Amino acid sequence: MHSIDINLENVCANEVFQHPVVFLKGLIKCQENCSVALLNGKISVLVDRDVHEFNVLDGRFKCVIELKFGLNILKITYDNERHSGQTELTLERRSSFCDNVLKLFYIIPNGDSGTFQSDRSCSNTVEVACQRIVTGVKLLQCLVAERLHEENLGRKTFTIFNKNGKEICEAFHSNHSKQEFFSSSSENIWSMTARELLNKGIFAQGVKVLAFLSCTEYFGELNETKGYVACGRGHLAMISSLGLHSWASNLDNVLSSLTSKVPINSSLLDDSGFR
Repeated sequence: MHSIDINLENVCANEVFQHPVVFLKGLIKCQENCSVALLNGKISVLVDRDVHEFNVLDGRFKCVIELKFGLNILKITYDNERHSGQTELTLERRSSFCDNVLKLFYIIPNGDSGTFQSDRSCSNTVEVACQRIVTGVKLLQCLVAERLHEENLGRKTFTIFNKNGKEICEAFHSNHSKQEFFSSSSENIWSMTARELLNKGIFAQGVKVLAFLSCTEYFGELNETKGYVACGRGHLAMISSLGLHSWASNLDNVLSSLTSKVPINSSLLDDSGFR
């Protein structure tokens, strides 16, 4: 059994983060100078009793981990038939002192259940939709921070509105019916929703909103989409829920969602660009 070194390339010990999801990438090196072709398998990351596994290919790995407030001790372990090693990394998460926040809303038409279009293999309740939205936006928050960090600008990113330290997506029940949304253009759907959110006092000082319309539907036999929206200006950005069936509901499902080889059901809009 050969010992290995686990080297993290983008994060240092005792770094401080103000967002929950962090991206780690690194390199595993054999102390006996073995070929990187032998360094494949899985790496496990233990954080507060939760174990997460990620692939290792030719000695390289990438991980996404969620931090809790305060100190987080990460135990990173690699163990295969020929190699074994472990390292520890302490990271700290602190509250953001930024007064500007992004609020997430899931827009449900009047009298509608709020389910999004999916196939039978995917739960499409309001609760599941909100979970997927929060997971996706937290990944985007992390991506913004990492890209700026790569440009030596620090890990700056937007702040997601939270309650009791937990990022949330709120269900918003519209006064407009599903048929009203279906018969409206993208710009009109944006205007209808913006007016309702404004009347409810959502657009407070320092608040931006990202909203998802629950009822968007693709009619495959007609090759037509109704209730489609993709529009943003001012304090509101709004998109449809058509792709939510392919989004991860939590961080542990991100890798399988991004690498899934299951073809898109023909009854759903394939918005993957044939990837």
